[in-house]
Amino acid sequence: MAEVGIEFERENLSGVVAVGTYLIDAAKRLGIRFESECIPLEDIHFCRVEITNGSDLLSEPTRLENEHFTGQGRKVNERLACQTKFEKPG
Repeated sequence: MAEVGIEFERENLSGVVAVGTYLIDAAKRLGIRFESECIPLEDIHFCRVEITNGSDLLSEPTRLENEHFTGQGRKVNERLACQTKFEKPG
């Protein structure tokens, strides 16, 4: 099984997850909790994260992500953890 090393800088936590894991599930596995659960169909998200390294290992932004950030504004390298999946090992 292909794996990805992940680090959450602010929380000073790191670990390894399988390729195919969503970023939000990787965070939960390491004990990181977001303010609340997202409701993607209502465009309610509490899982905005900044990607500082390894963006080439991640899925392309989804339609829901693009729509959310069009209405809410997007910082550089910002993604929604509930929509972002690890697609390559690294």
